[in-house]
Amino acid sequence: MIVVAVAVAVLLVSGISAYAVTTNYRKGDTSQSCDTYQCIPRLKAETVVKALEERGHTCSTDYNHQTCKLRIGAFYFEATLQVAAGLITRINLRVYREQSAPLTPGSVAYIKWFAVLPYRDDPVLTGQIEEWVDQQIEATEDTKATIGDYEYVLANPETYNVTVEIKGKY
Repeated sequence: MIVVAVAVAVLLVSGISAYAVTTNYRKGDTSQSCDTYQCIPRLKAETVVKALEERGHTCSTDYNHQTCKLRIGAFYFEATLQVAAGLITRINLRVYREQSAPLTPGSVAYIKWFAVLPYRDDPVLTGQIEEWVDQQIEATEDTKATIGDYEYVLANPETYNVTVEIKGKY
């Protein structure tokens, strides 16, 4: 009887320890402290910049910001990454469309690509974020949401200048 009680106690303690480790891993998996900011872990700004340059963007660096721009027909895309310790702390995105051209599936995909960066390894949350972006653009209203460790702001979906900001909660 004592052996069974000890075995149950050991099992409970190991289960609680495993839960605590898993919980801490998940929290650390979505954001990490870098300098005085919350950063997207394991996603180096230079990796994102390189991916954008490979897709035709022109990028420049100014102090702790990296800005990448691309023009395709009636659309102008601009992404600014605020960087600390080589990691991204904030994403500011602008999709400008001339003469209020409707957002194309490609421009919405561009917004979604950035929106899911903090959770790129979580397919369930990635799907929820993509759905949220679709809903906000369809509703044509400014909106703010906290998703996990990040604050998302989508503004002006009904105008020629759609903006998206993603930043870690401080």
